[in-house]
Amino acid sequence: MPYSVTAREDPDRKAYKIRNQWAVSSPAQLGIRVLNGQVRPATSLIFCEGDFVDVAFTMEIVELRNKTVVNLVLEHVVRLIARPMDIAEVTGTVDDDEPPTIHRVLESTIRFE
Repeated sequence: MPYSVTAREDPDRKAYKIRNQWAVSSPAQLGIRVLNGQVRPATSLIFCEGDFVDVAFTMEIVELRNKTVVNLVLEHVVRLIARPMDIAEVTGTVDDDEPPTIHRVLESTIRFE
């Protein structure tokens, strides 16, 4: 049985409006990356328009007799920049470190020389 998107996961009912055009096979893996590099589980409520995120998906290619169908299968969405209050919602604690910036997140991942 396919996964059903809940009202909490789709508060604006955008997914509901296109329900006949797509199918959800399982819930998306959602996470938030904290300054030490760990990714912690999160809910869709922490994501906002304009967030800097990492999205991974695989392509499922099916060849039928008369056509080729390509499906994108979402693997995960990770918010790379989190404010301390967002981290508190996920972990229940607030770190005293200064909030991360795009440069600090990239610097912790990629070594600039």
